[in-house]
Amino acid sequence: MLRITEEAQTYFENLLLNKTQKTHIKLIILSPKTKNIKCQIEYYKPKNNQNSDEEKKFKFSKFNVYINKKSLINIKFIHIKLKQNTLNNQIIIKIEEKKINLKKKLSIFIESKINKYLMQHGGHLELIELTKDMFVLIKFFGGCNGCSMVNMTLKDGIEKEIKKFFPEIKGVKDVTEHVRNSDSYY
Repeated sequence: MLRITEEAQTYFENLLLNKTQKTHIKLIILSPKTKNIKCQIEYYKPKNNQNSDEEKKFKFSKFNVYINKKSLINIKFIHIKLKQNTLNNQIIIKIEEKKINLKKKLSIFIESKINKYLMQHGGHLELIELTKDMFVLIKFFGGCNGCSMVNMTLKDGIEKEIKKFFPEIKGVKDVTEHVRNSDSYY
C-alpha cells in the first residue's frame, strides 16, 4: 500500500538526523474523499500511549510513516519518490484511489464527517439514494427526526458540506416523514 523509493527513504533519513530521537514521518491526507487528493508530510513523534486504532504504521529500515486509518479508506496505493535536480529536491507523492462508486463515497463521507456532528444532538442520517440527476436523498433519525431546525441543518450545514467535497452533487433532499417526539432535539 505504501512504497517509498530508496532515494526518498535516504532523503527522509537525512532530514530526520536533525530531529530528536524517535521522530518519524506522518503523511496527512487532507482531502481523502475528493477527486484531487491533497496531502502533506510532517515530522511526527508518537506518544507512548498513542491510539494505534486511529493510525496505520508503515515500518521502514530507519523510520516509520504514520497515516490516519480513516484517510486510507479510498486509497489503494501510495508511492513516494524523490525528484532531484541541481537547484533542489522535491518529494513526489502519487496516490491511487480504490475504484468506489459515488454512492459508496457519499455514504462513507456522511458516516465519517456529517454524522459525528449530528450525534452531538442524538441524531444521525442515512443516505437513501443518489438520483440520476445527482440529488442526494437522505433520511434523518433520532434527535434530528422532528427537530424544528432540521431544514437549516440540511441547507446550511449538510448540503454545503457535501457539495464542497462532491461538486457534482446538485443538492440534498430530505425524505424523512418527520414526527415531533420527546427525542427531537429542538
